[in-house]
Amino acid sequence: MTPFWESSDFTEALVVKGLLEHAGFAVHMDNFNMASVLPHVTFAGGYRLWVPDEDVQAAERVIAEARAQAEAADPVDEG
Repeated sequence: MTPFWESSDFTEALVVKGLLEHAGFAVHMDNFNMASVLPHVTFAGGYRLWVPDEDVQAAERVIAEARAQAEAADPVDEG
């Protein structure tokens, strides 16, 4: 397995993990159990998502597509 995505935000990590699992990927998240027990603690290493080596590029595409859809649905007002 390869670590390929990380965040210091527990909620964001859970959302991305769920997105990937829904797309059929086997996903492991570092520090998941500790965050469940001590949610007020921010881990210096953050939360990393791991997928099998052969799935890294496909998982990155799923995340990129989801971000593009989210940005298209809710454009930032630059005015």
